[in-house]
Amino acid sequence: MSTHPPHTSDKRRTKTEILEAFAPVFATTNENIDFDSFAYAEEEDIHWTEEREANESVAARGVQLLRWLGTRPETEIAVVTHSSLLRHMFRQ
Repeated sequence: MSTHPPHTSDKRRTKTEILEAFAPVFATTNENIDFDSFAYAEEEDIHWTEEREANESVAARGVQLLRWLGTRPETEIAVVTHSSLLRHMFRQ
């Protein structure tokens, strides 16, 4: 029997871990991750629980993401996500 909680791959890393992992990219691009303008101002992933998120909730967060992307001034944006979020957002 596993000692790990279920669905751990759904949990994002802390902001600190993400910033450390992408430090080499930021060093060459003078860019950074804008956590504070979206829903991830917290260090830890406050949306993750051991219970699987309801499909409707995933879709709603996806719509929130699309709306936020529409407000961004950048002309090029890379979105990295699980295929599940995309599937829920577009109601496959």
